[in-house]
Amino acid sequence: MLYTVNGHEYSSDSTPNQKILDQLIDREVFCNMNQEMDFILSAFATGADIPETPPFDESDYESAICDASPKTCSECGSSSCFDEVDVTDLDDSKFQNPNYDSDAPEPVEPYICPVCGLIYPTLAEARACCGDETVHVCRDCGAVYSDDEYDDLDTTPPEIFEWWAVSNWLGEQLKARGEVVLDCWGKAYWGRQTTGQCISLDYVIASIADEMQILDGQAHSWAPKPQPKPAAIPVSNSGIPNPMLNPIVPDVACYGAHTVQ
Repeated sequence: MLYTVNGHEYSSDSTPNQKILDQLIDREVFCNMNQEMDFILSAFATGADIPETPPFDESDYESAICDASPKTCSECGSSSCFDEVDVTDLDDSKFQNPNYDSDAPEPVEPYICPVCGLIYPTLAEARACCGDETVHVCRDCGAVYSDDEYDDLDTTPPEIFEWWAVSNWLGEQLKARGEVVLDCWGKAYWGRQTTGQCISLDYVIASIADEMQILDGQAHSWAPKPQPKPAAIPVSNSGIPNPMLNPIVPDVACYGAHTVQ
């Protein structure tokens, strides 16, 4: 992840930032839970008995998966991300009626409200129709969806590779960023959707640190402060260091009178 501070560009993959992210992980990530989760989920799938009450039930798991399942754009098939945009901020092209044909014997109105679908003869009327509403815009193709249309879009279930026990605070931060998180007996279980690399390299972890402003160069950076350089030893013209200006004299009370000449 790249970020800028005072015009200077930094990378979250730099050595100083990796050390900072390692500190964050050491503090907030507790242990790997792959074996426990595999056992519990297998028991749910087969209907097997579990000797002790698990820290979550099947409905908790399904809810966490559902909450982290991104919507899939019906136009381009992308499930990357959607932006919530005020209708007043939409580009004029979003109000063009796709069914308008100026060569048709009886053409329909050329403008359409992207929220309710009503058509209008002028752009101003189409903009004013649902001007106080918001819509969801696909980042990849720019398709616009009203709230109802967005709710009806298909979802793509996340692919989980690892499970980790993390602090409740980190669990909330991950959940807010679309990650799979289960609340389990005073801590959170994070369903990590990457593998084969250090957790410190995960974009979601870097984004949390960026929001905390603890990365290198940021306001509350956890990077070590630069140490002042030691004072230079004065050297005579001959190149031989000068005698100390204030030589250390042994303390009589400390070493005894017999040690001091």
